[in-house]
Amino acid sequence: MNIVLELPEALEHKLREEAARHGVSLNRHIVERLGDKSSDHEDMPLTEGALLQKINRGIEEEEWKRFHTLVLLRKSGQIDEAAQQELTALTDKIEATNAERLPYLAELARLRNITIPQLMNKLGLNAQLFIYD
Repeated sequence: MNIVLELPEALEHKLREEAARHGVSLNRHIVERLGDKSSDHEDMPLTEGALLQKINRGIEEEEWKRFHTLVLLRKSGQIDEAAQQELTALTDKIEATNAERLPYLAELARLRNITIPQLMNKLGLNAQLFIYD
């Protein structure tokens, strides 16, 4: 099975750097990271409720507000270097948080016997995820 994800540029860059540091291909690095995440939870199967809690974990509301403010500044062309760095840091945090949720989405989809995109649609999660069998 092939899975194609459209990753934000900052997350892709981070994953490529990590793979290079470990001396492995990007594909192998991602598979190992996902395997590490899923193996952390193999001993203790999570209930649907526990999986939903982990899926719904995100950044704080104040961080989201700040993120949207910074995005508006960037779009208006009025963002300074410090604010741009803050926006980049918040974007990295959001991407990392979203990446941490993927194994839980996969497990819940497996439990419900549906695809990840179907689950994301049911949960109202908006992302571009394409799965090819």
